[in-house]
Amino acid sequence: MSNTETLMEFFPQPCLLLNKQPLQIIGVNPDEHMLRSDVSLENWTESWLDHVKRYEPTAFICATELALTRTYLACHSAGKRIPTDYSIVCLELNVQSGMPDIGRPDLPTRETGCRAGDRMIWRIANPSLPYEHIRLQGDFDPGSSIRDLNK
Repeated sequence: MSNTETLMEFFPQPCLLLNKQPLQIIGVNPDEHMLRSDVSLENWTESWLDHVKRYEPTAFICATELALTRTYLACHSAGKRIPTDYSIVCLELNVQSGMPDIGRPDLPTRETGCRAGDRMIWRIANPSLPYEHIRLQGDFDPGSSIRDLNK
């Protein structure tokens, strides 16, 4: 089974993803599935509508609060409801906008900061040793912005 077929098992319809690496791994041009944030809201919304018509996504993954806000407003202005029409997730941990309970990662922020401080001190004391990669394990808070596919 190819990577594309595996991905399609989890996402039966295309999604607009805001992370380039997973798309590149399966041979998809990420620029076709990402929206630039350095344009006016009007241009961004027009581009969003074009993407929605072209790809017919079922979900949006937003890397920043700005992307989340624009996506949420675009859904609302198009008469679409979350999670009825689209699921939406934000990768930013502390979303401050007044939006409903958005799905997001739930990482141990305090513990991560302490670990980062320990690793910086260790690196200063051991500059010649090999670099280490540290993986964090956290939960996912689905909030109320993800459609229940069992209904």
